Amino acid sequence: MRSPRLAVAVAAGRGAARVSRFADYGDGTAIGGRVAMSLAPDAIARLAGDADVALVTGTNGKSTTATMLAAALGVEGPVAFNAGGSNMREGIAMALASRPAAQRAVLEVDEMVLGAMARQTGAGWVVLMNASREYTRGVSLEATLRHWDTVIRDLGEGAVVVANADDPLVVSVAATTSGRVVWVAGGCSWRRDAERCRSCGGPVVWADEQDAHWSCSGCGLARPDPDWWLEGRSLVGRALPPIPLTVQLPGRWLVSNAAFAVATPLAMGVDT
Repeated sequence: MRSPRLAVAVAAGRGAARVSRFADYGDGTAIGGRVAMSLAPDAIARLAGDADVALVTGTNGKSTTATMLAAALGVEGPVAFNAGGSNMREGIAMALASRPAAQRAVLEVDEMVLGAMARQTGAGWVVLMNASREYTRGVSLEATLRHWDTVIRDLGEGAVVVANADDPLVVSVAATTSGRVVWVAGGCSWRRDAERCRSCGGPVVWADEQDAHWSCSGCGLARPDPDWWLEGRSLVGRALPPIPLTVQLPGRWLVSNAAFAVATPLAMGVDT
């Protein structure tokens, strides 16, 4: 049961957000979340409650993927989702406060707040899309990866990590979980950040520019066999017939985002 203090915090946060929108200072997400958490510091944990929470992160494409994933899960009922892309603590607090009765939540999270949000929400699913210094906005890529290492190791045995099998940096992180990994062939067009293996420092080798298969010549770490991969614009899995992915804009990366957005709800038990 939610406490009167939490109810007051949520109401105050929503009020602050409305004032911000009325004053044309923005959508009010940040100030609303800040107000709510100032009154109830444990607001995120309380609001997440027993909901099934999926956290989506990566250095590129997480907003698009999270939007698609929220739409997919929304077929079965309300979903708490930070639709405005506010992926820090304040935005996540307001996303949960906006749908307090939702039994599922899709939360796009900044790379460096993944740990705090995993702990506070008790997330059972974490989507790791890609890792590239191009999109880390001044945060060291290695610092991001070390943070992810800690998060993934601390996940419970029942947690599921949906991870990009084509990205050696993501694989080095996801492989440390004690839970289950669902490998998606999500692509890795920028390979310079993954030229050296994080496990041993040896060179990572691809067969050629078009081949997704890679391996470390030092320790033998290699691309896992994916559970899901793209054939044209269809998503193919080991135990299901191909699933056509229809997207409204051109580009391979939008289809890749859609692949994560389909593989994740299937891992959560949602019917295709």
